[in-house]
Amino acid sequence: MPDRHRTLGEIADRFGLTCRGDPALAVSGVGTLASARAGQIAFLANPRYRKQLAGTAAAAVILREG
Repeated sequence: MPDRHRTLGEIADRFGLTCRGDPALAVSGVGTLASARAGQIAFLANPRYRKQLAGTAAAAVILREG
């Protein structure tokens, strides 16, 4: 079965997240803030990596509220 791209909105719905951006944005994979490419999603769980936000190529980043 071929990989199916998901949209940002589908991912947000699936995991109960708030989508702040284009919910139709296609996401093709997951990466770290440092290694994510266009079309991939990354997340920031540890505040010490916050500086990497400015330089990430990720299409979207999952952040903790607050």
